[in-house]
This record gives sequence, C-alpha cells and structure tokens, in this order.
Amino acid sequence: MGIDQLLRCVVRKSAEGAEGELQVVPDPGRKLPGRGAWITPTVEAWEIAVKRRAFGRALRVSANVDADPVREYIVTLPVTVTSKDEEVTST
Repeated sequence: MGIDQLLRCVVRKSAEGAEGELQVVPDPGRKLPGRGAWITPTVEAWEIAVKRRAFGRALRVSANVDADPVREYIVTLPVTVTSKDEEVTST
C-alpha cells in the first residue's frame, strides 16, 4: 500500500467536551498543521491502533486522545476490492 492510500491524522483540541480534551481528527487533504500520523483507512486498522495506543505515541501526546472522529470518517469511505480479494477503502 502506497502513501497515497494512507489516511493522515492530526491531534486537535476538542470543540466539545472537557476543556483541553484532545481528539485525533482525519486530515484527508493533508493540509492541517502539526505532526501527522498515518493509518490504513480501515476499521480494523483503527481498532488495532486504538488498542495499542498508537495514535498517542505517533503524535507524541502523553494524554489520552479520542480517536472516534477518525473512525467516523473511515466508515463513510467507499469500499473497493483489490485483486487479492482484500477489502480496502479508496481515498
């Protein structure tokens, strides 16, 4: 999978919720400022990243981060099938 098929994510302060709460948000246009983390845009990859706390490490954030906005974005992507019969979302 090439870099053009990966989804860039960045950390932002939450517009809602507790003061100072951090969220990982998708950056499909790759234009938002800040350190980016790259993920294969599948729910399975998102679940693994959350379980391993990979977003916090990749984005160098010591606090817990809410990665739900990334999942919400991923589920809206159309799904295509590759020649190996693997499901991959197109970006």
